[in-house]
Amino acid sequence: GVQCGEMALKIMQGAKVNSLPACYPRNLLYTLNLRTARYMKIQFREEYIHNAYQVFDE
Repeated sequence: GVQCGEMALKIMQGAKVNSLPACYPRNLLYTLNLRTARYMKIQFREEYIHNAYQVFDE
């Protein structure tokens, strides 16, 4: 979101798209649905569950 906005502003100010460097996320937020994961027989390491922004397990 914010990083895309920053890049869009540079383009709107006249920067050429192909002159901008590749952009990688500064922060990574993810949500896990453990009920669906179990249904699909997908397992996550405990650290991934612990670090998730949201975990659904209903």
